[in-house]
Amino acid sequence: SAAYPPRGALPPLVDRAVEELDDLGEYHFRAVNETEMHMNTPDVIFKLQQAAKDNSKNSYRDFAEWQNKLTEQTEIRGQLEFCFEECDPIPVDEVEPASEIVKRFCTGA
Repeated sequence: SAAYPPRGALPPLVDRAVEELDDLGEYHFRAVNETEMHMNTPDVIFKLQQAAKDNSKNSYRDFAEWQNKLTEQTEIRGQLEFCFEECDPIPVDEVEPASEIVKRFCTGA
């Protein structure tokens, strides 16, 4: 039996228009075909950077589409389906205020 369940076909994440970054030797990304899938692939990060730099809605749509495909295949949250029609919403006046909720958080920062 395999250590990981089969994950199906990989999403098409390669964009031929993406310019390859210079390899300065600090970080090295192994090809997706050689290892397990990761959330932050160079193509996905490039699209996010391109969207921010050029204020490009198309680049952001590409980034969001690729990131969502990766999330569906690599994260538990991507494999959950919510049945909102089967749930009753909680009235807003019954929701605890954020000022009370944050009192239970502890951080070392």
